[in-house]
Amino acid sequence: MPTSLGAAMLAAPQAARFIMVVMVVPFLLSVREVADGDEVHLLPTGNATLLVAPDTAVEPHRLVLPHRGVIRAPGPVVLAALSPNAVKCLLGDPRRHLERTIAVTDHPLLVPFAGADGMPQVADLLRDLRDSLTVTADERDFLDLWETVGRGEELPTGDRRVQRLVLRYAGRSPLALNTLARLARTLDADNRTGGHNSLGAFADSSHYVRVCRAHTGRTPTAWRNMSQTFY
Repeated sequence: MPTSLGAAMLAAPQAARFIMVVMVVPFLLSVREVADGDEVHLLPTGNATLLVAPDTAVEPHRLVLPHRGVIRAPGPVVLAALSPNAVKCLLGDPRRHLERTIAVTDHPLLVPFAGADGMPQVADLLRDLRDSLTVTADERDFLDLWETVGRGEELPTGDRRVQRLVLRYAGRSPLALNTLARLARTLDADNRTGGHNSLGAFADSSHYVRVCRAHTGRTPTAWRNMSQTFY
């Protein structure tokens, strides 16, 4: 399976159920079920993560922003990776929500997920939600740009229209998103091989460590050999 911003890592156990969703629904990238007791480490991309727990007594439904850190599952949960424009569509200005975790019951568009039971229903609800929203020409242009990031290319940083679109739909500058994408790809490669794979993404190892600490709070070494990682 090729590495992309919408793919779960090959290091995931076979028991974890995973659906790769083609970009028909403009903000749904992938969906995964996580078993009781598992940990999933979210690689630092510009994506958001929707967490839905059928058993709300042990884990509340929430939208996790930004897409980084560790999710520990005290019961079975469903994770959905959403592209950055989902935050703009669901919550308005993404810059207001980049460092927040939002309970689905706190936002009208997310309330239906509180009754979701299992991965297929979460995917269906996301499709229904996306279908109910108007996709503007600017949003389609942003999605085209985001697909280039998923292919391992970088966003142009000198184009003012690109800067405006990316800031509007992702809440960050193209330069900041390029840095996150490089870091996520490098951490992914490290995780899959158990060693450092510079991929030419950083000037040297100390630069790599500094960027990783700044965006995840951990060193690259701490990310290696983790059992489950998720874009």
